[in-house]
Amino acid sequence: MKKIYSLLVGALFLFASCDDDETVTFIYFPDIIEDVIENVLDGNTLGLDFTIEQSSNLVNESITDPKEAYSHTEDVDNEWGNGSSNYAFEYNARTIEQGIEFLATASGKYETTLLTSDDKAENNWNISEPTADSDFYTLTGKSTRVGTQFTKIHDDTFESNVQLDFENIQVNRITGSIKQGIVNFTFEGLSSTGEDYTSTGKIQYSDYERVITID
Repeated sequence: MKKIYSLLVGALFLFASCDDDETVTFIYFPDIIEDVIENVLDGNTLGLDFTIEQSSNLVNESITDPKEAYSHTEDVDNEWGNGSSNYAFEYNARTIEQGIEFLATASGKYETTLLTSDDKAENNWNISEPTADSDFYTLTGKSTRVGTQFTKIHDDTFESNVQLDFENIQVNRITGSIKQGIVNFTFEGLSSTGEDYTSTGKIQYSDYERVITID
């Protein structure tokens, strides 16, 4: 009987110690990870698809006009449906024995129906030596995209860090599109109230289609 009484007192103490004004925090990250990753990739938000296309332009240029180093900057604005994006890009590349070492950075903002973002991206890739005889080249390396987003559905601002690791990505240099390969990713998020969340997954490319899988 004493044991039961002690448990009841403990439960009452815990209940009483809760502040009436305290709100229960809902960790919404599982609901929005796929949207964040899709925007990291999407050409509309000037994500990975856009940068891959720019690397293809450089690959084609290296075939027609070989140089030891390449450098280019541009500001890009894009609008579609209910979304918009604006980013400043800087591309630097140099020829190496195995092909091309490619570095691309970007900083800017985008807005979709679900999210707004203010972020920066950095892409460090190695591109296999391109030849005029092949329409494809292989890309390996890493990318990061770090910034602050606002989720319209959950009405909260959060910080995110997305890291991408490329495994033998095959790119069509004519279309600037990924044909096949795997990109492993890690998502780290921090809400405005201090809740953090980490998740991993992969993006599987096959015959120019991609599927996002979250672990």
